[in-house]
Amino acid sequence: MSVGYLARKPLLLLGFGITVFLSGTLIYYSEGVFSLFLVDESIIHLGQLLARRAFPFYILYVVLEVFSSAIRGLGKSLQPAIITVVNFCIVRVALVILFMGSNPTPDRIVLVYPITWGTTAACMYIFYKQIPLSK
Repeated sequence: MSVGYLARKPLLLLGFGITVFLSGTLIYYSEGVFSLFLVDESIIHLGQLLARRAFPFYILYVVLEVFSSAIRGLGKSLQPAIITVVNFCIVRVALVILFMGSNPTPDRIVLVYPITWGTTAACMYIFYKQIPLSK
């Protein structure tokens, strides 16, 4: 088995644990954290909205980063870049346009981030599974 194959599962578990802890902490203390950097209450409220809507889905970002790194570690660096650009630029912009047309509110727009994290993670996983791993 390749090194990337052996490292994938522990890295996912470590990433999940850190992400759940940090996301939970930032969601719980979001008002205090945003108050450190902002003074406008409406912007602090918007930051809290962002934290509640997007932070629970950061686990998807862990998945996409671990698989992207594993793919690059297997000598394929162009494919993760293309997958990321397509999902983070093309799909994300298309979703923003779609969401802006129907009901342009911040709580809907912020959902674009976890959606594209999910599509990118799925694409990375699918591509990773197609790579033959040496034994």
